[in-house]
Amino acid sequence: MSYPREFKLMVIEYYHNNGQNKYRTCKEFQITKSMLNGWLSKIKGLCPKPSM
Repeated sequence: MSYPREFKLMVIEYYHNNGQNKYRTCKEFQITKSMLNGWLSKIKGLCPKPSM
């Protein structure tokens, strides 16, 4: 099943705003941990790394 981009962003926002608890996030949105991990890694790849 493919989820809309807005849903994925909502899940990721929930994850970051609620203690970064993968189990609770997956349970809340009824998704698998592997789905969440995939979405998080894609977002991480899009964010620029801070320069020092």
